[in-house]
Amino acid sequence: MNIVPFDSATNLPSYLTDGSADLDINKEVARVAAFPIMSIKGMKFTVVKDGFRKVLTKPEDDEEVAQSIGVVMTRVNLKAKTFYAAKYSEGDSDGARPTCYSYDGEVPSSNAQEPQAKKCAICPHNQWGARMGDNGEAKGKACSDNARIALAAPDALDNPMLLRVPPASLKALKEMLKIVASRKVPYNSVIVKVGFDREAPSPKLTFKAVGFLDDSSYQRIKGMYDDEVVRTIVGLEDAGHTEAPAIENKPSVDTDELDAALAARAATTKAKAPPTKAEPKAAPAETITDELNAILAKPKAEASAKPAAKKEASSALLDDLDDLLGNKDD
Repeated sequence: MNIVPFDSATNLPSYLTDGSADLDINKEVARVAAFPIMSIKGMKFTVVKDGFRKVLTKPEDDEEVAQSIGVVMTRVNLKAKTFYAAKYSEGDSDGARPTCYSYDGEVPSSNAQEPQAKKCAICPHNQWGARMGDNGEAKGKACSDNARIALAAPDALDNPMLLRVPPASLKALKEMLKIVASRKVPYNSVIVKVGFDREAPSPKLTFKAVGFLDDSSYQRIKGMYDDEVVRTIVGLEDAGHTEAPAIENKPSVDTDELDAALAARAATTKAKAPPTKAEPKAAPAETITDELNAILAKPKAEASAKPAAKKEASSALLDDLDDLLGNKDD
């Protein structure tokens, strides 16, 4: 094979000079390359962008970790699902790709590593009792429900980021959204204080509506609702909204079989979730807008070059896409 140097301006292959190269694939990658992720690992709000991790601190004391942040929820997707075949192991599971996931709660994403069923409704991992605790008792579903939120700082509405809400935090999120709806106002007009339940052993979020955007800010957030990056963050641009391909060694499921399975499932007694503790009183909201703006504006060129681990090209591409789409467990 004859390799032409990348910086060469002559003797280029014909596909680069006759217009036959498919340049549209560059747009597909660039479309999702920019948004940051708000991590809650270790009960710390951490903005992850371009390989940098910045723990948010209190405005009055940059050595003390912020216990809550004020944000606007540009768009919310409550239908996401994630399944890990391997049991979580501290350290070893950090950054692991999910075995299967769905953005619409109906079918696996076409980008899922190993789709487990053609339809989420009949997937065995999506049934109550599929997940077993250390004592051997059923503890819920092996495929966890979660939410994906495109959120932004109140005065940085054009810089959306991803917040993944874990299963234990969904009740608090839904209760807050219900309160907002009862006021007959859109949820993306509200400034929300997001904090941590300090009594929970693992990151469990609390949500409280604390104020409204002004007129001009609300018009800006309305304009961001259907923004392509926002849609990508919440999963609406995912190709997995089409039916997943057939799975090797697993029978296909037609409509009649699906209806029968759903009917049988509806007739079966489901395990009840354990009672949820009362949410503690929330502390006053803290302003982190200036710090967020500084992080989001940080040029990628400042990143220190790090030696990359050797891996197969296809695996590397999938890992990169999972990073960009926020599909990895952080």
